Amino acid sequence: LQFSIKDKEEIIKWQISGHASLSNSISLKLYDKAGKILTDTSSRSDGYYTLTDLNLSVGEYILELVSTKDNTVTSLEMKSIGSIIQGEESEPNDRLEFANKFQIGDEVSGRVGTKNEDDYFKFFVDENLSGHNFSIEFANPNATNFRVCLLKKGVYEFKCKQQATDISFKNISLVTGEYGFLVYKGAENSEYNFIIKDQGIRKKIMEAEPNDRFENASPMNAKRIVKGNFDGKEYDFYTFEVDGEPQLWTIQANGKNIYDLTLYNSAGKSVQNLRFNGKNSRAKLSNLFLLPGKHIVSIRGQDSHYLLRAFPTGPPDPNFEREPNDSIYSSMLLEFNQPKKGLLQSKADRDFYHFKLDNEEHIKLVIKPAVDGSIRYDLDWYDNGIGSYQSEVGQVMVFEGLYKAGDYKLQIRAGTQTSDEHYTIELYRMSRYSCQQDCEPNDTITQAEKIPDSWNIKGFAGEHGDSDWYQLPEFDTETLIAVASKKEDKRSIRLTNISGTLYKKDWDNDKKQFTFSIPANQSSYLKISESKHPYDFDLLVNGIKSNKPIVAHDLKGFTVEFKGLDKQVLAYYAYGQQLKGSVAIINTLTKKQKITINSYSNNHLTKTNIVSKKVELQAGETLNLPLNINIPNDINNQQTLRIILTITDIDNKIFEQYIDVTASTKVSAVNPQLYWSIDEKLLGGINVASYAMGASRTAQDKALNNNNI
Repeated sequence: LQFSIKDKEEIIKWQISGHASLSNSISLKLYDKAGKILTDTSSRSDGYYTLTDLNLSVGEYILELVSTKDNTVTSLEMKSIGSIIQGEESEPNDRLEFANKFQIGDEVSGRVGTKNEDDYFKFFVDENLSGHNFSIEFANPNATNFRVCLLKKGVYEFKCKQQATDISFKNISLVTGEYGFLVYKGAENSEYNFIIKDQGIRKKIMEAEPNDRFENASPMNAKRIVKGNFDGKEYDFYTFEVDGEPQLWTIQANGKNIYDLTLYNSAGKSVQNLRFNGKNSRAKLSNLFLLPGKHIVSIRGQDSHYLLRAFPTGPPDPNFEREPNDSIYSSMLLEFNQPKKGLLQSKADRDFYHFKLDNEEHIKLVIKPAVDGSIRYDLDWYDNGIGSYQSEVGQVMVFEGLYKAGDYKLQIRAGTQTSDEHYTIELYRMSRYSCQQDCEPNDTITQAEKIPDSWNIKGFAGEHGDSDWYQLPEFDTETLIAVASKKEDKRSIRLTNISGTLYKKDWDNDKKQFTFSIPANQSSYLKISESKHPYDFDLLVNGIKSNKPIVAHDLKGFTVEFKGLDKQVLAYYAYGQQLKGSVAIINTLTKKQKITINSYSNNHLTKTNIVSKKVELQAGETLNLPLNINIPNDINNQQTLRIILTITDIDNKIFEQYIDVTASTKVSAVNPQLYWSIDEKLLGGINVASYAMGASRTAQDKALNNNNI
């Protein structure tokens, strides 16, 4: 169907409507002369359909009626429903390209003509209004569930709200350009009106909406301070600039009903977050090491005012934690003999640290909470938990033991009470053989410690929320094992096989001891349950107590001196390096001693030429031995290699002495050489480069001074 609008009809509002049979569905579409669709609608359940409030320009138009059934009978009527009035919505405006235009300060009224109708409007912010503060008031007299959106460049929903009451937007600040306003999801025939008001020039300290998305973050002022408002439950995003030398920063928010404070990198990934389960009046991200450039922060809350600021706190303390370190991916390196300090300002705060052992080592971890604070720690070896404990207020926690090579992660969080004062973490290397009883970690059956020759075990189970496990040797025949405490001890004791099957246990009331029956040729494991008190047990085999003494492993009467060894090697070197020197071992006793000399390192790839050397030293005698230390390639900068010499006497007492070698990028390579990560005896094959095969040294090899041929 074709029709035309003449000059005098351009100011008229039109309505096109009709009725179809109840069993049929009709769609009505309006096109311009070029065939471009302007608007459309479909019939209701009662067969009625309409396009109303149409404002049509002079020209030719086409109506298309489409029925779902053949031979359909329908009515169609086009009539005037009044004149165009300034400020009233005019159809078609259900597409952005047909949006009604209005000016800031105009009151606009509209009506939802058909179900699922979209009403688009446009307005322009000129240079005189750029940066002003605006408010948007949307009246909803029919209390329908309208969704209204401010559109930026007409592309996406810049700022939206949806509710069945009047709607308002506050603190809107827009730059020069064209914007859209969309009204939709309203019930059919529901009315509305809205107005955008100019509230004057925005103060730079005040929040600038819309800023509830990362990409819409509004800039803080030059002092990095902003006063904001949570309009309902929402996020507000801000940017601030950092210049000058990198230093530590604090981001702090004060207000009411604060749920979340987050710092992001430029890619929009959270790098530090503080989240609260309930409403909070204060949130602070501290010790943020920020580089020059733009940074983004968000704050989330509900129906309240707040003050947000970012400020520098000075250059970092090298021993203080650097935020963000609230995940294993941003954890800080925990170094030996370099205490770390940190803050846990809320129960939501987490601090992660990591360290690595290149060989089995005896270490001590000391965690000191603030005097008025409590700390919970969790220590993992790879993904295996090996220590977890929550301190009392001010209680120092010490975790000491013999640890396997590998990567360790430490999580620190607030316990029962937070504090504004710092905590301290210390990590130390201990004498390798000074841990002879209850060497942690031994809190699982797979970490069981071997029973000593004295068959006496003592220690403390429960200091870290754990039990202690010990492994007994296999016996050729069925054997009775009695466990007797040197003082009253009511804790639970179990003896099992590797599968956890319990052995039969009897209580001897006269001797005050437990007795277990162990099958022949089977490894067994003793579990000492946690308690508040230390334990001290003797184990009797078939009723017989071991006559071997509890050995004191601190051997006296020897002095060890390292001579002529470099204390530094080149870090990240592509080849191995060799330290050449000697070691003097002096027997200061008045009698001869039979000893075994060994060496090992905290790095399992570092080797020496001293391997299980047995000697006899007379009283006062000095033994000088050549000492060559082979350093592997690619040692990390500042990595410490500890080379330890041990002296063991016939009573299994041990003396230790060590020398530390540090890797540095500021020194030259020391005696470069090819380094084999496995023993040469295991290499196999034929050395085709040997002199016996007719080879000779190359000029490059001679220049490297490589003597390991």
